[in-house]
Amino acid sequence: MKVLVYAVETKDSRRAWWSVAPEVDKRYWKNVAFREGVVAGWGEQAAAKPARPEGVVALKERLPLGIAESACSRLAELWKSGSYSSSMGDDMRAAIRAAWEEAGEAERSGAESEVELWDHESVSEAGFEQGRALAVQARELAERLRGKSLLQAELTAMLGDGRGFAGEIMQVMQLAALLGAVQMYPAVTPAGSKPVRFRLRHGEGKPAALRCGRCGSGEERLRRTHCASCGRWCAYCEACLTMGRCRECALLIVGLPAPDRPLNREGELPADRLADRWKLSPAQSTAAAAALAFMYREPRKRSLSPFWKLSSSSDSRAFLIWAVTGAGKTEMIFPLLDAVLAAGGKAAIGTPRRDVVLELAPRLAKAFPQFRHTVLYGGSEDRFDAGDLTVATTHQLIRFRQAFDLIVIDELDAFPYHNDPMLHFAAANSRKRDGTTVLLSATPPSELQKQARRGKLAHARVPVRFHRRPLPVPKRLTVPPIMRWLQRRRIPSRLFKEIKESVRRGAQLFLFVPYIREIEPLVQCLRRCAVGFDLERDTIEGTSSQDPDRGGKVTAFRDRRIRILVTTTILERGVTIAKSDVFVLDADKPLFDASSLVQMAGRAGRSADDPEGLVFFAASAWTATQKQAARQIKEMNAYARRNGYLSSE
Repeated sequence: MKVLVYAVETKDSRRAWWSVAPEVDKRYWKNVAFREGVVAGWGEQAAAKPARPEGVVALKERLPLGIAESACSRLAELWKSGSYSSSMGDDMRAAIRAAWEEAGEAERSGAESEVELWDHESVSEAGFEQGRALAVQARELAERLRGKSLLQAELTAMLGDGRGFAGEIMQVMQLAALLGAVQMYPAVTPAGSKPVRFRLRHGEGKPAALRCGRCGSGEERLRRTHCASCGRWCAYCEACLTMGRCRECALLIVGLPAPDRPLNREGELPADRLADRWKLSPAQSTAAAAALAFMYREPRKRSLSPFWKLSSSSDSRAFLIWAVTGAGKTEMIFPLLDAVLAAGGKAAIGTPRRDVVLELAPRLAKAFPQFRHTVLYGGSEDRFDAGDLTVATTHQLIRFRQAFDLIVIDELDAFPYHNDPMLHFAAANSRKRDGTTVLLSATPPSELQKQARRGKLAHARVPVRFHRRPLPVPKRLTVPPIMRWLQRRRIPSRLFKEIKESVRRGAQLFLFVPYIREIEPLVQCLRRCAVGFDLERDTIEGTSSQDPDRGGKVTAFRDRRIRILVTTTILERGVTIAKSDVFVLDADKPLFDASSLVQMAGRAGRSADDPEGLVFFAASAWTATQKQAARQIKEMNAYARRNGYLSSE
């Protein structure tokens, strides 16, 4: 995209702009009747009338959006410092030359720099009506963009509903930007850091470091290709490419933040009343009450760190609910959602996986039927909507900017959210400045655990499941590596004995392995031993992320048509079996970190009918990672016992 750069001089100041629809800017600054019509159409909320310009100077030719943004930023710094030259045109030419040079394209620095003065237009009744009509549409557009951050193509898709925007959307959008109700940026902008070197295909350059304005990714995730739209070697972001291409010359449109909705303190119920109202256990209600109290407190001074460097542990508006697997995390957030929604605010639940979104959506719709719900994931029809309560994959949060009073991040330690700066950026940016982020996890990253233990991260622990029985502690089972005994086509006797005992007691078995390639050989080996387990061969199956029938096999496992399921960590979360035992084979492999081991162990003992399910870490070595996982589980049991959360029965 190319835009027009112009500058306005008033009695006291100068200001530079770039425009996607310069015919609107020209009429706004040079046609009094048009501007009065804009004020009339915008209504009582209209911005104050701008000072009458003494002069408006514009380039004759349009510039690539990235160059125009850089030039306008340079002019703003120059004029803010009071360094005025006698001619705005001279300042503009100098800024444009510098912008080209900074981009590593000095050979183009003398081009496209002829300027012209804008003359006053004649005043007419038609000008007034045109201004009024355009302002009405601009106000509607600004309202629909509140709390959103969209590329131009996404905006066009959002407005594709026959409401009359499509034909003149650029004019409507430009007027909304002039009135300060919408902000427009290049999708990839200068990062504000020192320049970095890279090799352009047409030569050497030293361009300014860039950053994706939508997902926050830096130079390491940017690539440059020749762009037909702007004629440059234009940078684009590969980190958020699946959500639409962000380029230096692409337009990013950001609406104003959603209105603030102060919480009604009557919703801050004590733990005992929360337990009665929401049918929570003592541990659940205590955690929910602590999170509510945190939400109601006055916001602290915000961190001065750049927003893309803000971590959960340094965010003064983040609260961690550290709850064991099967503790009922969803039920614990019901009081928090109720407090925000009852106050007229907006809440969002972000989770890394689409299947969790589809599972949560009907539960939340049933719990809060009086509010408008939005369900967002790749391919969902309402991907541009923002209901009162939004359930979304964390990728979808990238389309929001300061939209939600409450953001709940479920399974923050799970792929792909864990260790993905883009998704952390999206979650942080989608929350209002004084809103609250609630982090849910059974296995928080080690850094968050440290911050919580040191009192630097507000948190609550839920160390027990709803049946109030201790978590099953993993037992060590010393066996050779899988591939060794698979080659011998013989299951180690100790492992055979424990599998047979689990089957005898009526349990269903998760057998977790590190690698997909081990699943089928292990299934065949187990089937050869099916008679010894007193099982039918077809009750032993395997699945992985590459299995097209994974969903069907999980359903069969839930229905007890499958008794032993060999799988990878793809099923370490989200699958609950009433009576199950867990075997983690080759548990000493580096692929299994402590978090994964705890999650896999968490598949056992989830039911009140079988709270003492069995967990075995089967490996040739007892590693520090296995010890750490077992220690975490023991610590939660000890914490539950100290606080009286365990049942005495």
